[in-house]
Amino acid sequence: MRLKSEAQQAIAAADTECTDAELRVDLLRQEMTGLRSILTARDVELADLRAQNASVSECCASLDAALKDRQTQPDAAAAERAGLDHMHAKALADAQHRYEALSTQLLQETAHQREALKKEHQQFVSQLRFAERRIAALDGERERLEGELAQERGTRQQAVGEALALKAVNATQLDELMRILSAIDARRRAPVASAGRATARRMKATPKSGAATRAKKSRVPR
Repeated sequence: MRLKSEAQQAIAAADTECTDAELRVDLLRQEMTGLRSILTARDVELADLRAQNASVSECCASLDAALKDRQTQPDAAAAERAGLDHMHAKALADAQHRYEALSTQLLQETAHQREALKKEHQQFVSQLRFAERRIAALDGERERLEGELAQERGTRQQAVGEALALKAVNATQLDELMRILSAIDARRRAPVASAGRATARRMKATPKSGAATRAKKSRVPR
């Protein structure tokens, strides 16, 4: 029963660890939700950058229009447009790099967590199978002990019956022995009583003096 209790405690601990693993999975899901929110925010930023790009493009278009209007400042307008294009390209490259880095990190963390959960699940399954085998062995041992106990009870009942029978036989033999002793005692007392009765008859038949009578009385067997 102690081993069975320990096995049940091990099963309860495994269930608790499984629950903890499920909670960790929920936490990871929440983290994934947070990362998705971050990615959404990055997408919003990227949309903003694209809007800025559109605005810059519009600015470039206006600059091109201004360039046409201002043919006297072509180099300055071209340099400004190149600077804006460079800023736009750099901002777009930075946003793309951050997005790819976050996506790669999220995929790696997700794969790592899946592998860890898979290993923990395998460990829980193996522990559960071991506990089931242990419980089966304990059940078999309990059945064997119950069989031995039943056999021992039968042997004890048989011994008690034999003891009662022997006690009855001893009581019968004791009664027979007491009856034989009573008969022997009665046979021993019979001659003494007959001798006393004969002496009394002789005293009545031949009376004598007091001294002789006392002497005879002193010789009477008791």
